[in-house]
Amino acid sequence: MDETVNIPESKSRYSPEFKLKAGIFLAAVSGISAIAGFGATVAAAKRQDPKYFDKGMVGSIHVKETGASLALRALGWGTLYAERKILKNFDIKLEIFYPKSLEMIHPKEELSLVD
Repeated sequence: MDETVNIPESKSRYSPEFKLKAGIFLAAVSGISAIAGFGATVAAAKRQDPKYFDKGMVGSIHVKETGASLALRALGWGTLYAERKILKNFDIKLEIFYPKSLEMIHPKEELSLVD
């Protein structure tokens, strides 16, 4: 009754070396785009109102928190919420493929200490 199932290996039309180079290229382009976009946004904000832009860079009596520290705090909370949502979606997708508990498939018989 030993039957072996041969699963054919999937052949990719791209070599692993090409995939690595493509991944590095896409990561570099994405990083450069993000930095350029952030720089353009900061420049536009400074150009629009330089007085308040400079006040946001340095804390003062009127502004208890600098704009940079506020942005870092918001980035941290946003990252936390995004990771939580990703993990929640991942758990939902896992439940489709795997049952929540093996006891649902094979319930354990009750053990009795007295026969």
